[in-house]
Amino acid sequence: MLISVFDFTRRSLDPVERDWAIKAVNAQLAEDFAPGWEVGASVVVESLDLSRPFHIRPKGKSAVVLVDSVESMPHEVLRTWRSAGFGFSVVCPDLAVDAGEPWTRVFSREILQAVAFPRGPRYIRGPHPELPGREVFHLRLICAPVWSEGYRVMGVDVADFVLPGYYSRLHMPRRHQKAFLPLQAFGKLPGGFLAYLDPRENEVIHYFGEDGTAADAANRYLAHAPARRWSHRPVPFVPIWSRPPEMPAGDSSGVGRIPDPLCFACGSSLRGLGPGARVAVTAGRREGGG
Repeated sequence: MLISVFDFTRRSLDPVERDWAIKAVNAQLAEDFAPGWEVGASVVVESLDLSRPFHIRPKGKSAVVLVDSVESMPHEVLRTWRSAGFGFSVVCPDLAVDAGEPWTRVFSREILQAVAFPRGPRYIRGPHPELPGREVFHLRLICAPVWSEGYRVMGVDVADFVLPGYYSRLHMPRRHQKAFLPLQAFGKLPGGFLAYLDPRENEVIHYFGEDGTAADAANRYLAHAPARRWSHRPVPFVPIWSRPPEMPAGDSSGVGRIPDPLCFACGSSLRGLGPGARVAVTAGRREGGG
């Protein structure tokens, strides 16, 4: 599988730094990701002819676009891709750094998610994080439960991720990581979060738990996020008796895949919070406020 990378940065990335990060992520895919997920993939850099936006079809099954700011995004191209159902995400290196995280880790997360689910994350039935015996539908965001965890490949900071066993209550969940901290099936580590659809409330909930690290990171993002927001498109209702694992999650970003919280599209992924909004941790639930 190929994942295409399009670089529209002018000031935030040096091409040498970008290419080295791509080499590191390719090594991560080959040495760490492929053995666990049994999916081989590589990342390639492509260029775009913006004079022909409606004729651009990436070579890869999914794409990651690097930009300096929302103004520098190739909006016409992204609209075309979205209309065609092509999965993509947008990463801003400067925004990641301002929010307190290496941009390469955000980039790695998007690549890993794209390889695991190139057409967007899937629902899978699992336990409610706080209410024993209650079932919800978890979005399979493979880096979210271990969001604050990372490790180095070729000197580059890359993202940790869960393995398929994490989504099974029949086997010991495993994940590729360096700290070897305990992680339960459908659980999360401090600094991680869960995203799940609660059929009773008909909404996707971002669950940070008692630890506020992930919520603090979301607040750092919101403090630096551009004023422009994409409209939130609700995830469709899924009856409890249906089979959600084969159903793609609704695109709550309004741009491409449901993104990493440090990607530009995340303003809508965090329930469309506007500029100056905060994420509060109250009884394990995220609440938006002014």
